[in-house]
Amino acid sequence: MKNRTELRFETPSEWLQNNRKELAKYAGEWIAFTNEGVIAHDKNGKILAQKAREITLDFVFKFVHPLEIPRIIRIRL
Repeated sequence: MKNRTELRFETPSEWLQNNRKELAKYAGEWIAFTNEGVIAHDKNGKILAQKAREITLDFVFKFVHPLEIPRIIRIRL
């Protein structure tokens, strides 16, 4: 059985949908990603685009808002 990092996705959107937990490390940053995963990240969107274009011209980018990150909350009674 393949683990999650070995899975292949058809589109960047499919990768994003299946890897939301990985976004936690990019909270507050822009990410550029493909169907294979994150290729670049930066707090500045313009710098991110430059970094990503050095790798490939086929990428998607988005801002990872800290509030959209899934978090596990432990409540002690």
